[in-house]
Amino acid sequence: VPKQIVFVDLHEYAPVEATLRAGGGWVNRPTAYDLESGSGTYFTSAIDVFLRTQYRPALANASLGFVVFPDAGAHRRFAAMVARHGLPPSNVLWIEKTRVGTAITQSAELRYIDGSGEATMGGKFPVGARIMIIDDFTNSGSTLFGCAAILRPRIGGPTTVGAFVSHLVAGYRREKVRAIVDQLYADDCPLDTFVTTDSNATVATWLEEELADRPAPPKASLMPIAPLLATWIRASALASDAK
Repeated sequence: VPKQIVFVDLHEYAPVEATLRAGGGWVNRPTAYDLESGSGTYFTSAIDVFLRTQYRPALANASLGFVVFPDAGAHRRFAAMVARHGLPPSNVLWIEKTRVGTAITQSAELRYIDGSGEATMGGKFPVGARIMIIDDFTNSGSTLFGCAAILRPRIGGPTTVGAFVSHLVAGYRREKVRAIVDQLYADDCPLDTFVTTDSNATVATWLEEELADRPAPPKASLMPIAPLLATWIRASALASDAK
């Protein structure tokens, strides 16, 4: 039976695509990877859906929208996608991160790519900014909370800092989900909101159950992934019919 496979916001697409093509076991229609949409032969993007359906419509002024990635790799993968939704390059930033063995350190430096293609230091955020930290997945949430803590001193007045990740992994353990929710509701939490998809159904259920006992309105929410997959399946079927 001919089979197709799709990955949603895979961490690194190039080596996976090369392996799948070499294996010859899938009948996906070959499509060049598009950085602006996060789509390709085997790929689609929940980040693009979030930007298009939730984040960008909430921005009355694109100049007050800021997307911050927790490292340069995420910026490389998703910056063009954010730019497609109208944010200026100086508002699409990343935080410098170093890795020595298993130890990861985030610096207080923010950078963006300027008009000449150079990495430039970012400054403070204006009053009224809507800052969104975006990544493809989180396990413990530590990178997201750490990123938000770095951003807070750069904010000069009332603003909101949220986070979106395509996949909440949480080590596939309920106690990790509870720990993330506990941090979200702590008085000193640097994050105002947290959004993820229900791609991991069990973890998503745990998140909903943990939120049920917390004060309203909830500080975390789920974006259903089924519409994104339905769109991909429909497009794939149309492509197959065209052959």
